[in-house]
This record gives sequence, structure tokens and C-alpha cells, in this order.
Amino acid sequence: MIPIKWCAVLYAAAGALVALGAYRTPREKVVPAGILAGLSFAAMQIPLLHAHVSLVGLIGILLGPWASAPVVFLVNLACALLGHGGITIVGLNTLLNWSECAGVWALYRGLRAVLSPLVSAGIATFVVLTITAFVTAFVVAWATGRSATYFLVTLTPNWVLVAVLEALITPHAVVALERMMPEWVR
Repeated sequence: MIPIKWCAVLYAAAGALVALGAYRTPREKVVPAGILAGLSFAAMQIPLLHAHVSLVGLIGILLGPWASAPVVFLVNLACALLGHGGITIVGLNTLLNWSECAGVWALYRGLRAVLSPLVSAGIATFVVLTITAFVTAFVVAWATGRSATYFLVTLTPNWVLVAVLEALITPHAVVALERMMPEWVR
């Protein structure tokens, strides 16, 4: 449970990001955004120890940083309303998941200039999600007033495992979509 003052600040920051993302999302990204939101929500319902696959790498690569903001907010809100996580952490989760989407998108774009889509998507997803696994431990510790060591020992290994799984899933999805719907992978 996050203290109410931080909950409000994080919701406000996430709300501003989501509003900007919704405003800057082109029409042609709306259908892929809806499909990815549904896939992400479904994937997040499958527990992997104390973590879950969220498909943020795929969302970031396919939608870019702006269109991914409303998607991760809606998925986090829907999950919280079903008791997955908590309503006080939706703002924080939205900001963290969005930073993963934006980070994977940026790294993928940079790597794509020299590597194949498969390798670029795998590396970008693994690197960004692994970094976020460690950063998240400190952010959650700060937000909850607990020791970062607690989260680094208990949750970070699970989050790194998920980074490995997502780094295996995302590249294959990107390559398949590049063949079927190349306009989605630009």
C-alpha cells in the first residue's frame, strides 16, 4: 500500500502521461493498442511466482512511447479492479510500465539499424526489463518505506526471470507480425 500523498502524485503524473499519450496516438494505432491491451491483460493474469509477463516490450515496439501510455494505464487499472495489485499502485505501475515500453522502443530502434528485428527485440526487451527489475525494487522500497534489500532479494529475481521470458516471446512476435502486418512494426 502506497501512502495516499504519493498515490495522488503518481496518479497525477500517470494521468498527465496518459492524456498526452491519448492525444498523440494516431488513429491507425488504436486497433493494435486495443489488441495489445487485451493480450497484456490476459498475460498478466498468469502468475509466475510473484511476477507475471506483461508484454510491455511488444507494446513499446509496436505502439511507440505515446500510444503505449494509455494501454499500460488501462491494463494496470483493470488488473487492480480485479484485485491484482492494488488501486493505490496503479499510478506507479503505469509510470514503470510506460518507462519499460518507451525504453524498449528506443533501444529497439537503435539496435534495428545494425541488427535483425529478432535480435534487436530480444536484446532491447531483456536489457530494459532487467534494468527496470532493479530500479523497481528501489522505487517500491521508497514508495512503501521498506528496505530495498527486501525487494531485491524477494522480487527482483522473479522480475529478471520475467525479463528472460519476455525476451524470448517479444522477438518472435515482432518477426511474425513483421511478416503478417508490416505496418504495425514500423
